[in-house]
Amino acid sequence: AHSLSAGGSIIHPDVECLSITPICPSSLSMRPFIIPGNKQMHVTINTQRREDAAKIGLTVDGQDCVDLQYGDKITFRRSKRYFHLVRTQNRYYKMLRSKLNWGETKRKKSV
Repeated sequence: AHSLSAGGSIIHPDVECLSITPICPSSLSMRPFIIPGNKQMHVTINTQRREDAAKIGLTVDGQDCVDLQYGDKITFRRSKRYFHLVRTQNRYYKMLRSKLNWGETKRKKSV
């Protein structure tokens, strides 16, 4: 739900993958990534300008921010451990239709 509200993709619960969603990116070219659960993604801090390097930080799940410097590498990979955060009796697409108002019209009813 958090990734979706930040512009991330809708991912079926049976898909084993890693979703990386930039939050409030400063560029329109920064898009969400979905990579297979058995793959990794590496990002290297590439700026050498001192004024840019002073502004780079990494925050994961809203926790403490880690300052990054030129040459630092970040590896995104799926954990070997996982858990179900939410369990629902509803079927997946029925739940999406309800929560996202798919198929609903926005017409105002006359009084």
